[in-house]
Amino acid sequence: AAASLSSGRDTSSGALFKSVDQTKLTSAPCASNFLALLDNYERDTSKAERNTAQERSEENAFVSCLMKTPHMKYVYNVLVKWGTIKADYAAFATQVSTIWFTAYSLSSRGPMASSGFEHTFVGEEKYDRRTKESKIIGLHNWLQFWREEKAGNIDYLGYVGKQGNSLVSVRFSWQDDDPDLEKKSVSTFLVGSSPAFEMAMLTCAFLGFNGEAKVPGLYFGREGPLELVAYSWKSKGQTLVRTAYLEQ
Repeated sequence: AAASLSSGRDTSSGALFKSVDQTKLTSAPCASNFLALLDNYERDTSKAERNTAQERSEENAFVSCLMKTPHMKYVYNVLVKWGTIKADYAAFATQVSTIWFTAYSLSSRGPMASSGFEHTFVGEEKYDRRTKESKIIGLHNWLQFWREEKAGNIDYLGYVGKQGNSLVSVRFSWQDDDPDLEKKSVSTFLVGSSPAFEMAMLTCAFLGFNGEAKVPGLYFGREGPLELVAYSWKSKGQTLVRTAYLEQ
């Protein structure tokens, strides 16, 4: 059922995902490598990430898989034509890994607690000094939502705005290992898309517009017009992904 952004009520009695064909899912480009990354992160942005050798290996495997896909090869050609990257595919692969997976701090003296990939695809918990409550930020990916909902951690609270077949804007709460129940008032994401497609689309927006993108007028089938948004984060002389997502 539909809900307003300000509503705290649960307007949905069921789950967002009734069923997912997991055989078909794991055959999508780089999906298995993507799923392996989702449990690598500390959700609380006040706590530093501990990036183990195994987790770095999983990141490298995912990026390696991505760079073999037609999605990323197409984006590479587009960005070279636009003149925003050099014609060097190996350097492009390194840049993709850097902008998405480099950890950074969200405050001048804070821990290295976030990355573009974690924020955009996994989701984070951040304390809001204004409301004196923690809230969920990021999480713009259907696979992570489905995974956490299936595990009983995410409670779908209803949709916001128009509801389509391939793109949704939803409200939800997300339980973790602390006693508080954190919520997000709206998160928009594609449904059924492959990790390779999403990474290619968002990378193109980020690198194509120097880290600050607002690209209107996009359509996915009959759904639209949508806006593709990307924001950057400056850290140690690097311009990294802060977030990237679609907006209704």
